[in-house]
Amino acid sequence: MLKVKMVSVKSSNVKSVGYDEDYRSIHVELISGEKYMYKCVPKMVFEDLLIATSIGSYINRYLRDSYDVETQNSFYALEKASKPLIDYLNKYYNPMATAIVTEGRVDIVSNEMGMPLKVRD
Repeated sequence: MLKVKMVSVKSSNVKSVGYDEDYRSIHVELISGEKYMYKCVPKMVFEDLLIATSIGSYINRYLRDSYDVETQNSFYALEKASKPLIDYLNKYYNPMATAIVTEGRVDIVSNEMGMPLKVRD
């Protein structure tokens, strides 16, 4: 599972929610076990979600049709598929190595220097 701190919420349908600041995404886990990731969401929207009177209604009204969403099948499958490559990079390359995967090819490049930049909300 992605390393996003999930917060339990009081809801008849939603078990927990979390925000990934690096990817600006809201993660939602339903009581049924289904998981969703809403992409490119400003942090303010997540903060409003946490104080909403009804978490489920807020998601339906402000997230569902307003932001791109991935289900657990897509983003968790990608995470699972990429784990062997990440383990390989961690074992044989420095922390600045990046793998570029395209159809029929994997390129590994290494940066001498890099730093994350703050993304606008």
